[in-house]
Amino acid sequence: MSEEKELTDPSAVTPSTLNQAKGDKATPTPDDEATSKQNLNQEQAANVGEEGEKKQEEQKEKAEEEENGDGDDDDDDDDDDEPVKYRYTLKHEDGSSEIIEEEWSPEHAKILHLMSLYAKCALSADENESWIRSIPLLVLMYEGIVAGVIDFDYAPASMLITQHGKSKRVWLNITQEGKAAVDDLREKELVNGLKLSTEDFQPVTAYQVSKKGIDFLKQVPAEMKKEVNDYLYSPSGNLLKIKFIAGVKKVIPVDQEEKAVGEAGSDDEDEDEDEDDNGMFYLIDALTGYERESSCTDAEDVSYVSSPFLPSCVRNPRDQRQFTSNAHRAHESAVGDTNVRDELDEAITLNYVLCFVGEWIPFGANQIVALNERLGAMDRCQGGLFTSAVDKKPTDTNFEVPPGLTQVTILDYDFVRFINFEAEINYPEDEGIVQIENFGIHLNVDGTVIYGIKVEAIMERTEESISVDMLSRLLVDVHQDSSQIMNDLLSAYQKSLLDMVFMGDMDQRGKYNMIVSEGIEPFCPAAEYMDRQDKENELKQVLGDLHKVMDLGEEGILIVGRDGMLVAGANVNDAEELLVCYLSLLCREMFIRNFFTRTFIMDNLLKLVRVLILGYTEDPNNIPKLRLLLNDASKDIILLQEVLGYLTESLTGM
Repeated sequence: MSEEKELTDPSAVTPSTLNQAKGDKATPTPDDEATSKQNLNQEQAANVGEEGEKKQEEQKEKAEEEENGDGDDDDDDDDDDEPVKYRYTLKHEDGSSEIIEEEWSPEHAKILHLMSLYAKCALSADENESWIRSIPLLVLMYEGIVAGVIDFDYAPASMLITQHGKSKRVWLNITQEGKAAVDDLREKELVNGLKLSTEDFQPVTAYQVSKKGIDFLKQVPAEMKKEVNDYLYSPSGNLLKIKFIAGVKKVIPVDQEEKAVGEAGSDDEDEDEDEDDNGMFYLIDALTGYERESSCTDAEDVSYVSSPFLPSCVRNPRDQRQFTSNAHRAHESAVGDTNVRDELDEAITLNYVLCFVGEWIPFGANQIVALNERLGAMDRCQGGLFTSAVDKKPTDTNFEVPPGLTQVTILDYDFVRFINFEAEINYPEDEGIVQIENFGIHLNVDGTVIYGIKVEAIMERTEESISVDMLSRLLVDVHQDSSQIMNDLLSAYQKSLLDMVFMGDMDQRGKYNMIVSEGIEPFCPAAEYMDRQDKENELKQVLGDLHKVMDLGEEGILIVGRDGMLVAGANVNDAEELLVCYLSLLCREMFIRNFFTRTFIMDNLLKLVRVLILGYTEDPNNIPKLRLLLNDASKDIILLQEVLGYLTESLTGM
């Protein structure tokens, strides 16, 4: 109000105030020009600063997108990783109730839906209950991983497959994370478990989705179920079933002459010999005849470089030859290929790894002496190339053998107690796979057999950082190739003992792994490796189901599993002799388990013979069958007694 009075007062009106009141442009003074310039410069500087900050933020966002990938893809991944919520009402014994909300990963929900397609509990008295066996479930989960539906890792593992009353070991690509997910569902009572046994007394576990699990599936998104259905149904819309077709093992009749070394044969026969495998799994649609072969039994190969190694406590202290070292060839595995079909998520790495694979074979002083003579331990030129082929025509000029011979180099020996040698494997591999496989072998008179290697490199990983995922593939090669080498060196009598105990499956007999490492990453207290998550699942790939873990001081750990053990620490070599004795004892324990199962099978056979004897008057045609069974039973009982004698002598000498 005071300003308006001043402006309306004629005496207070001046040209400058009049111009300001009318809004006309007044002539600027020097001070006004300086002030306006300063304000303009400040505004421009502020605008430039804001633009610079925006540019910097845009550059940071672009850099993050380049590192993490496209932003849209990240959003999709986040959607896929969102947990599935399960809400249900829990009623207490006192009559009260509460609403429980659980969160499950998408993989748990997909596996539960997978199981519900094959096995559900009965919801009424008119329905039948269905169950799915563990082996077909593992095959279906593997197919889901390969199809990109289930985000888990897998690794080869030796599994017992029972068919027609006999069990045989087959290498299957198994997901330990999937097995852990099934156990999680069982713990929360979403899945029921059933224990039973096969005709040859092997344990079997079967599963079905419980009522609680069926209720949970009603809350699972339909899109998630559709992903599972897409790879489980045939093009005709029928649910695929799992079928195992065993490999046909060639048996040469007694009255037929075996083909001699180098004897010509047709190409078809050679192909059939190559196809003498352990069998295949198929996904079949019985209604339309559609079938799809599963790659679950295809053991994947990795390129690696290894050197032979054996513990110093099993060497001859008076006469030792140095091990061959392939450390200078470690770079060759980096240029090699692999046929691993999965993107592996590494949780544990090992440093400076030594792998020892052990087994027990009936040995005695006579067998050790014969083996020393066959290997030429006392010859001027020791060792050489070896094969198990029998020379039927030694008077002929020349012969041919297929590729894949074994080079043996004697390290040291005692004529009646043990022999140590190197074996260089020259078996052909797939194109692009580089495998420099050379390991040491220790054969003891007590039956202990140890195969030892030092891992120089696996793929692009050097000895300072060995992936457990890749190591599991390497151990498969050691298991398979060591059996072939021993078949070349064992006598016919030893082979007959093994063939009887393992029911004709001696080539795939189980072995025990002992992994010694100078370091493990991440290093943590031993109990933290039993986390039921990534660490434990990855260790199961090489050790089997974990039994116990313990700390060895402040810098070491010991992890013991069903099929192997891991010792990691800077001072693990100080307990070398104790570890070798423990490995030898565990190898005997594995063999005794098979021996015990074999006695059950023999008892069942004798019961069948008794039934046939009591009822021979009802069907006289059973008499030839009865005589044949009695003959087989008496022969097997004699061999079992001899094996038991070897075991007793071996344990007495410890």
